[in-house]
Amino acid sequence: MDYRVHVSVVEDDRVIRQHLISILKNASGIILDNVYSSAEEVLDDKRILEGVILVDVQLPKLSGIGLVNLIKQFGKPCRRVVVVI
Repeated sequence: MDYRVHVSVVEDDRVIRQHLISILKNASGIILDNVYSSAEEVLDDKRILEGVILVDVQLPKLSGIGLVNLIKQFGKPCRRVVVVI
């Protein structure tokens, strides 16, 4: 049985995004699936979001909370959403 967790990241700040990528790539049991710099990129992507989505709440245009609400409202396939403050 595979116990690894699939993680996607949504972060507009390049430095923070790169730190998150580095941490997640080196973490045991984590598979980094997708990395986005905006909420719009997530909504435009037709891939299924597996596992956990780390979302910045202060994204420009559409906030992380707004993204979470749209994911729930429109049923974009995903398993869990974690909002990072």
